[in-house]
Amino acid sequence: MKRFEVVQYATDAELAQAATELWLKRVAEDRCRHGGHHVALSGGRIARNLFAAILHTTRAAPTELDTVHFFWADERCVPPDDPESNFGVAKTLLLDPLGIPQPRVHRIQGESPPDQAAAQASRNLAARVPVGPNGVPILD
Repeated sequence: MKRFEVVQYATDAELAQAATELWLKRVAEDRCRHGGHHVALSGGRIARNLFAAILHTTRAAPTELDTVHFFWADERCVPPDDPESNFGVAKTLLLDPLGIPQPRVHRIQGESPPDQAAAQASRNLAARVPVGPNGVPILD
């Protein structure tokens, strides 16, 4: 049985920095183990802090992110240039500043009808992400 540790942070910035350090460590491990990493980003208040922490940390100590593929856990039904777009926030605060090439960015098409966007995102995920024994794609 897995044991979990509950850790509390005094500020959102401390939480974002801790999450960044854990994630970058995992990216490096996955790069060595199976050559790639697949992450799902989300939106919300903490995302901006997380993206800033990732950007700051990778600029201070360059990290190899060239095997990371970026997916989305959720998206609003808006175009990518809408201020409410989770993809738009990530693109502006993380992906563009890090120079992540478009072929490794797999956004949900929020401007499309929701059923179509969900179906396309599912196909995209299934085509690029390893599948577990139950047939469900596994993100790192």
